Amino acid sequence: MYPFERYMMVCKGYVRNRARPEGCMAENYIAEEAVEFLAELLLEDKTTRIPYARDIVDSPASGAHVVSVYGNLFDQAHLCVLQNTNEFRSYFDEHLEFLKQNFPRFRNDQKWLTDKQNNTFADWVKQKASSKVVDQMSESAANIPKIVRWLSDKPSN
Repeated sequence: MYPFERYMMVCKGYVRNRARPEGCMAENYIAEEAVEFLAELLLEDKTTRIPYARDIVDSPASGAHVVSVYGNLFDQAHLCVLQNTNEFRSYFDEHLEFLKQNFPRFRNDQKWLTDKQNNTFADWVKQKASSKVVDQMSESAANIPKIVRWLSDKPSN
């Protein structure tokens, strides 16, 4: 088989729409050239062809599946975001002092304080940052950053 015939076989493989074979050949040739160029540029491996339709699977390659988060797991995710936001550091300290004042019996029990803080912090900071409470407080308390007000509300599902 001559090299020209081999190349024509590759070009025939590009045809997806038999009504317009030239457009399919040109489109797929350009796509393959772009993929090969980027592969040479970004990767050390060489790409030899675009995967055929029979190689493409409709499900995710990783076998991933979508999980909906509700209830306790949702609250834990929200607390994790609050704990890892620098603007909430002072609020965590203030809430810990609030718990120590309201529950003097457990003042030295670090595990109990941590559990109680994890269970009640999101609601406490939401109440503290809400506009109704801020309006009743002094003007210095009204300087709560927007990110604190925004993140203190639990996200909607």
